[in-house]
Amino acid sequence: MGYQRPTITCARCRKVVSVSAIGRVPTYCSPSCRTVACQARGGNRPSAEVRQRALIWGILQEAGVIPADRPPPRRKSEDAA
Repeated sequence: MGYQRPTITCARCRKVVSVSAIGRVPTYCSPSCRTVACQARGGNRPSAEVRQRALIWGILQEAGVIPADRPPPRRKSEDAA
């Protein structure tokens, strides 16, 4: 059992935060600081599904299955369902 510091400094806003004696030592003072830090690191990238669809569409166009000038189909909106 290691010693945990009673306070930490938030990695984003530098606010001093008290630490619980039990559990993991936090890196951020709040979920909002964690979210902003993630976005600053490039967390606004397209989802894996969007990247995968684009990759497959490009492969199908290169193989000649789909004409190169044809845009990818739009996904059905969940609101319309």
